[in-house]
Amino acid sequence: MMGHLRLINEKEPFLVRLEDNTVAVNENTGLKQLSPTLNRLAFHVVVLPGSTIQLLNPRRLSAEQIQMKLLVRETVEDTSYIEVSLPFGEKEGDLTNQEDIRLSLQKGWSASKWRVVEGNLSCKISYEGSLLKLDALGYLSFALTDLISYASPGVSVIQLTFFNLGNDALARRIYKDFPVYKKPAKPQIHSLAPMNPVILPGAEAILNWQVSAVQTARISPGEFLITQGAAEYRRVLQKPQEFFMLAQGHEESVTSSAHVYMVPPFIKSFGLNADKDKVTWDTAHAAEVRYMGEVKEGASGESPVSADQEKAVLSCAGYRLPIERSIYFPRGYPEIKVLEKTILDFGSYKILQLNWEAEALQALIFIIGDPSDIDSQQVDQGIKGGWEFPLATIPMISAIGKKTDGTTFQIPL
Repeated sequence: MMGHLRLINEKEPFLVRLEDNTVAVNENTGLKQLSPTLNRLAFHVVVLPGSTIQLLNPRRLSAEQIQMKLLVRETVEDTSYIEVSLPFGEKEGDLTNQEDIRLSLQKGWSASKWRVVEGNLSCKISYEGSLLKLDALGYLSFALTDLISYASPGVSVIQLTFFNLGNDALARRIYKDFPVYKKPAKPQIHSLAPMNPVILPGAEAILNWQVSAVQTARISPGEFLITQGAAEYRRVLQKPQEFFMLAQGHEESVTSSAHVYMVPPFIKSFGLNADKDKVTWDTAHAAEVRYMGEVKEGASGESPVSADQEKAVLSCAGYRLPIERSIYFPRGYPEIKVLEKTILDFGSYKILQLNWEAEALQALIFIIGDPSDIDSQQVDQGIKGGWEFPLATIPMISAIGKKTDGTTFQIPL
């Protein structure tokens, strides 16, 4: 909206421009974590052509000192200052019930504390130097910032009063009134987020939110109505869930969404013990654990290694993303210290992970596919490392060990 101009008397040496004469009125519904819409009202005082104004402060009083002297009825007729007065409260015609409004001032200016006097909120503004002279087209500016209004939509009037700008009666007190149009703020969902975006199946998802200018709000699924005092929404989940919020303002509504995901199963450790006579494992977040195809109770366990066993397989199932890990300990090849194959199943594709460590070898070469197939892929990875690759299906895999004497051996994976 266009800036508002106000000039009361043709003899006055300046005009005042209000940069924007609209403010957003918040709905005071008491919803938890309300972030109100903030407003800014900027005033510009411009000296007219052919005119000059002088702001006098021979005692170099601060605006707060001027305010205190006026409260005890001391005279300050030798000092120029501006009084800003706002209708205070939440009734029709009021502008705000905020008792401390930030003021943005030019360098060298000060503002007093805000005080409520006879239903109005007012403060004083003054130049702290002894003299400020503004010639034609000179200007000064100040702004009310972070202004919060919970008043009813309609019109409020801000009054600026300029005191002691000259010796004649007109310049002793100049009033300027500015109508401010209050319109309902647009509803906003500043945030809708889970306290923990990833949880276990069967755990509670806890959602928090931050809204402004909202009369009612609802979260689904569950059709949870956010009432006054509601701080969070809890819902037990067995699978990932997308939550939606519909927030209704004075004239329009807005939506937002948030996701909660499930923790996939995880293998913390799986390998031979120090004596190499047992396989031990430890898992997390698995609904089912299988060792060598047999279901095992609990998240961790152990199993003896048979005399001819050279491989062990552990699989975990949870909500999606099953994981299977195979470890190899070929007795005929002591050069192999670590050899692991892990498969992460994402449904439409899989992730193959290989980890290995060997000694007294030139290299380990991995063959992806049938070694006799001309299209099989050969990957030379050295004697220690890790490798990961996405695949639609898991093909035949072989590890070829190349000894220092040039001979090789093959381990099917």
